[in-house]
Amino acid sequence: MDQPPREDSAIADLSQRLRDGDRSALEETYQRFSPLIHTLGLRVLGEHHEAEDLTQRVFLAAWSSRHT
Repeated sequence: MDQPPREDSAIADLSQRLRDGDRSALEETYQRFSPLIHTLGLRVLGEHHEAEDLTQRVFLAAWSSRHT
């Protein structure tokens, strides 16, 4: 299912701000997507602690590789 154009634009803006090194964009990205990542991690890994670790690693990797 496609996202509405307004939503696509908001995500594109957030992505650009993240690539530009805007720390508040990382926080917004985390707030927006961490529940989804954690839920998927929990379903795949089956353990809350492992899902938390996975979620942290995803956002650390996103921040560390934001320029690529």
